[in-house]
Amino acid sequence: MLYCPNCNAFQHDPDSDICPKCGFDMKAYVEKRRMKREPTDAGEKRIRMVGFDEKLPCPLCGSPSKVIDSEMEFIHEGERINVHGLKLMGGEITKRTQTQYQLHVRGTECEEGHLLYEEAKGRIRALCPLCFDPMIEYGSSLLSCTRCNRHYSKADWTIPPIDDIMRAEGWQRIP
Repeated sequence: MLYCPNCNAFQHDPDSDICPKCGFDMKAYVEKRRMKREPTDAGEKRIRMVGFDEKLPCPLCGSPSKVIDSEMEFIHEGERINVHGLKLMGGEITKRTQTQYQLHVRGTECEEGHLLYEEAKGRIRALCPLCFDPMIEYGSSLLSCTRCNRHYSKADWTIPPIDDIMRAEGWQRIP
């Protein structure tokens, strides 16, 4: 691939996984396109839900469950930080840090409404507090927004573990 599909920047290194200009993950993009082009079974979908099954009891209440295999996206808001370079009426502007979780979740849902997951993995990205674009790591202690060219300290972003985010969204890990 010679051009980034996100910003159309020319790629000098054809083996690069990430665009040096915008931070777009080209490796995942190529993999997703390759998967779309491969033939799949007629019944296979991105989100598969099977009806409630008596043979799959809920470990919490024993009622029938159904299997869930889906893609989810959550935005976690953190603490307020100062946005340097922007002043309003002589004072600093503060914004909340935001972290984007794009997860693939495999689990079950029972008739009683219990949401249980056995696996949740995916991508975690810090978002720019001003323009909400994904930021890239710039060195070991900075995050950089390629859209508005602002830099933030990594120490300002508290990124909770995936289990805490899933618990906040109403999911429980399968015991």
